Amino acid sequence: GSQGVPTERNDSLGVLLQKLCDRFPGLSPYKSELERLRRIRDRVQHDGMIPSEEEARSAVTHVQAFARDALRVALGMEFEEVTLVSAITDDETKAHLEEAEQAYRTGDYPKAVTKAAIAFTVAWERFRHGGRSRAWGERVVRSLARALEHWLERVVGHGLPLIFSSVEVRYALDSLVEPVELALYGIPLPAYLRFAAIIPDIGITVGGTPRVSVVGSWNPGRDDASYAIDFAVMALLRLQEWSFGAGQRALPLV
Repeated sequence: GSQGVPTERNDSLGVLLQKLCDRFPGLSPYKSELERLRRIRDRVQHDGMIPSEEEARSAVTHVQAFARDALRVALGMEFEEVTLVSAITDDETKAHLEEAEQAYRTGDYPKAVTKAAIAFTVAWERFRHGGRSRAWGERVVRSLARALEHWLERVVGHGLPLIFSSVEVRYALDSLVEPVELALYGIPLPAYLRFAAIIPDIGITVGGTPRVSVVGSWNPGRDDASYAIDFAVMALLRLQEWSFGAGQRALPLV
């Protein structure tokens, strides 16, 4: 999608390959061999066929050659340059993640976690304000808050004591909406909750500048940094897929 190749979520490999060759004719010579390899894959998967060592080596050679040329032609990149972070198209969030990876390599794990958190927060805020999920989230919060406020009024009317305020209820609801929204866009809830438990509090100011707030003792280790970076990259790629349209479909009812 980002390179002018329109795709649909359910496109088969053959369809995707044809679209890519139509967009970049120089890749067409690879088409027949890759289709042959796909047929072999189908026989291995469905019929239990075991390819020979020579066939396996030939397949690896052809796929690597195609991958190198496709990356060079479509993205202007060499095969060795490609990482998951390199697939992120937004320059700002990509820069934060590159800093996170560099900090991880030098052992600065707090910085690695912070940069991963900033990248995710910036991307998610932009995605929400792009009109995709914010309206849904706000409708949920308003509906639940109104229902709870009516319930609180009835409780007070019957003379029963309250152990929390309507403001506290709204805050609690707000904290639930984000993970539910993320789950609707294919970002697993348990993964997000672990990520949220690792990172510092990140706020976005009116001008769009990230604000980092650390409460209490906070000293993430190597595993925390690795997980934070992996999650942020996965989440950003998932949101990017929706932004390009490949992931857009009717949201499931919950």
